[in-house]
Amino acid sequence: MLVTTCGIVATIVMTTVMYMLPLLGWAQVDLPTWIARIFTTAPVTVGETGVALHLLIGTMWAWVFAMQIEPRLSLKPASTGMVFGVCLWVFAQSIGVPIIGAIGNVVHDSSAASPGWFALRLGLGPALSSLVAHVAYGVSLSVVYGRQGATSVDGRPTRVWTDQTPVQF
Repeated sequence: MLVTTCGIVATIVMTTVMYMLPLLGWAQVDLPTWIARIFTTAPVTVGETGVALHLLIGTMWAWVFAMQIEPRLSLKPASTGMVFGVCLWVFAQSIGVPIIGAIGNVVHDSSAASPGWFALRLGLGPALSSLVAHVAYGVSLSVVYGRQGATSVDGRPTRVWTDQTPVQF
């Protein structure tokens, strides 16, 4: 439950940053809407579908972080989150964006150009905005999930808010 909650909180932080950047003059792609348009083009449902998918993806990455990344990094939570956010951004921009663009073209029988690697066909602004949003996600996820510094009875570090030990498999 803790990991899911942290993933939802971090995704809300990321989404807030994504929607605030255009107010500061930064170019931005509406990622939830862009992803949702693969599944629906109905104006009434595209927003809800996009937000639901974005929360699902954010929660999924929180579990990857909790089970695989965080236990292996010995950095402070904010630094761990920054590294994770940059890695997510590289993954999203180099693999996710081109794939989603290609799938969208196939689904909608379109010949529109895919945004390409790092969405550079849209200019540098959306890629940089995406970097800021992914770093905000990683840092907020890691800080909320981060280590408190105390240790459990068996000597493992405990988590902030719950005194739970890390997820182990």
